[in-house]
Amino acid sequence: IAAADDPFQLALRYAAAGNLIDFGAKNEFTRDDVTELLDKVPSIEFAVDDSADLTESVRHAKSVMYLGDNCGEIVLDKALIGEIRRENPDVDGKVRALAVQRFGERARFFRERRSQHRVYGL
Repeated sequence: IAAADDPFQLALRYAAAGNLIDFGAKNEFTRDDVTELLDKVPSIEFAVDDSADLTESVRHAKSVMYLGDNCGEIVLDKALIGEIRRENPDVDGKVRALAVQRFGERARFFRERRSQHRVYGL
């Protein structure tokens, strides 16, 4: 990632790929499946690409909280957290521990405060 032309963009794509790897949803997820997906990461194109806005928001934010979905994905999220830290050193990474229903309640809480901070993924 560090050798990429745009390390932030590549790390973002790896983090997105991590969200596709869900061992709970596919019981027969193989090492080959994961390898194939990770090999495709540099060519991933987002259907809606707000990554430039994300980068600018990270640069100008007072602080950033990175909320991971589960501990398995954090391996790939960690690279993005590192790139975020290059843009904004005040980064706090957390892994979601709430049930999905309670998480939705928290998401509404953060949406109400968007005027103060930009929140992505909610």
